[in-house]
Amino acid sequence: MFKLIFCLVCASVTVSPSSSCLQCFVDPNDAVRMCWGYIIIEHDVRNIGECMRMVDRIFNHNKTVMDAGRVGRGHDQKLKDIMLAQIMPMVEEFDQKTHDENVYEARLRAAAEHFIAQASQLPRASGCVPPCGFQVEGSVYSCRGCQYESCEYPLDCPGEG
Repeated sequence: MFKLIFCLVCASVTVSPSSSCLQCFVDPNDAVRMCWGYIIIEHDVRNIGECMRMVDRIFNHNKTVMDAGRVGRGHDQKLKDIMLAQIMPMVEEFDQKTHDENVYEARLRAAAEHFIAQASQLPRASGCVPPCGFQVEGSVYSCRGCQYESCEYPLDCPGEG
């Protein structure tokens, strides 16, 4: 039964329509390990799914986190290092141990704030130069899709007449 719940939670983490920096860089198994002991105080019950929704709210639906996760080409590995430095200590600390929802809320919010502070220091894209063409230097890594996004200019440049 635990394996079924584990698989369902992993699937819910990995198939959301948009991603967050946490989802880009933290293995779903580690996210489940971190949320394993999430206790809802009112009902005194463990609920991994509710923990995952909290993670989603704090990291995925937080514009400041998402903006901090937009970095210039070649800095996605540093972004990953920053995220793992915030999350992996919680994975190790929370794995197979119960904590109430307030502990999770406080720790996840602090992790998000530290991520924002550190990730915001990374270089941003040098910018796109209008009017057209694929521009490698102007691309930016985005946690919304866990990939680099190129400039949104058309590839065809108008002919000179």
